[in-house]
Amino acid sequence: MATFERYEQTFPELTPQEIDRLRRFGSLRRYRDGEALFETGKPGPGMFVILSGHVAISQHDGLGNVSELVD
Repeated sequence: MATFERYEQTFPELTPQEIDRLRRFGSLRRYRDGEALFETGKPGPGMFVILSGHVAISQHDGLGNVSELVD
């Protein structure tokens, strides 16, 4: 589901061969349901390659409201 311009460039679907080439640059990690991958203002690990599961990108405002940016 493309929700904004250049969505496919921001969230590309990699081939199995591309994923295999990337494996030597990272490490396999599992996240619990609801666990944050990164947070604004904190150093991030770089790039994520999601092998299975679902990720939603959201933002929180100062009043506690949550808006999903990408699902």
